[in-house]
Amino acid sequence: MKGSCVAEHGLFFELLQVSIGVRDCLSLVPSADEWEDVYKYACEQTVLGVCFNGVQEISRRYAEQAVNLPARLKMRWLALTANVQRRNEEMDACCIELQKRLAACGLASLVLKGQGVASLYDVKICGQSMVSSGGLSSLRQSGDIDIYVPGGFRKVMGVARGMGAIGKCTYVHAEWRVFPDTEVELHYRPSSLRNLLANRRFQNWASGFDEAGVKARNGVITPPVEFNRVYLLLHCFRHVIGAGIGMRQLMDYYFCLRSKAVEPDERQELKRLLKDFGLYRFAGAVMYVLQCVFLLEDSYMVCPPDRREGEFLLKQTMLGGNFGRYDTRVERDGSFCRNIARKMFMNLRYASHYPSELLWAPVSRLYVMWWKNRNL
Repeated sequence: MKGSCVAEHGLFFELLQVSIGVRDCLSLVPSADEWEDVYKYACEQTVLGVCFNGVQEISRRYAEQAVNLPARLKMRWLALTANVQRRNEEMDACCIELQKRLAACGLASLVLKGQGVASLYDVKICGQSMVSSGGLSSLRQSGDIDIYVPGGFRKVMGVARGMGAIGKCTYVHAEWRVFPDTEVELHYRPSSLRNLLANRRFQNWASGFDEAGVKARNGVITPPVEFNRVYLLLHCFRHVIGAGIGMRQLMDYYFCLRSKAVEPDERQELKRLLKDFGLYRFAGAVMYVLQCVFLLEDSYMVCPPDRREGEFLLKQTMLGGNFGRYDTRVERDGSFCRNIARKMFMNLRYASHYPSELLWAPVSRLYVMWWKNRNL
């Protein structure tokens, strides 16, 4: 296996590969302790449900490899996976209802990431296990609903306030209390970059997809794959230089790319866009991770993999887990000083890898303050 991080977490990565259908079985018979470790990683990376599909496949087709899986652990895993499935059904229903209500007000909308990319998980699936009968998409652990509504900040917010209370607003989105048990982020911009020049180019490019919604298998209207190839990569990038990235975000991007091969002319256009947005180096790192962890084929890659950058990204992903919550290098006690120290540490960690975003950060903060004073 390539890279020390890949070797250290090889069993977890193998289970992921079995789960998504690119590997038949594990390379060894895990001990009870190794199963506990794999479960821990699946929890930290918020891929419990998808990984349980692999457990079911191994138990069904290669029972000898699951002989040391503790029964209590398997039952706990099964119960949590059932909760994931139920939650996905609720989230899909909320997305459909919300889009219908917006359409009735004359606004188009696109569900981003999360439920917007979940249906792509059924592109490739291993076997027909009991748990994955609803498709691998039903096993993706959901978070909140991110919905993009084109039309400009003032127009969108004017309609949104009539449908639910508006909470904290950022340059990109606002907290929107539409459902009692489901968090919704209302996007008036899909995303943003700290580099203001790259951000302007991205906003202009993204606006070309405002009316390009497609209906996914779960009935949710989502952006086309051509948009998600760039947008989901940017989403991963924002996680990396923000709180931290988990394997779930990278798996989302894997299934996005795996849904449609990249044609040679498309790859050249993607290369130009990624360089315009300052994402090309990061894209190479992500391609390496997707190649090592998910065995992504070259025909689906947006650019050549970058081993050095990719090993660094994979190490940070496995150390931090989802949103960096499990990163023990900086304490998280909620205090203002600790939070400032944590952010400074993370910025220094990525300074040599993504200097543009970090150098632009002070200017970007001033611009966002100006925007808030003008609009809020």
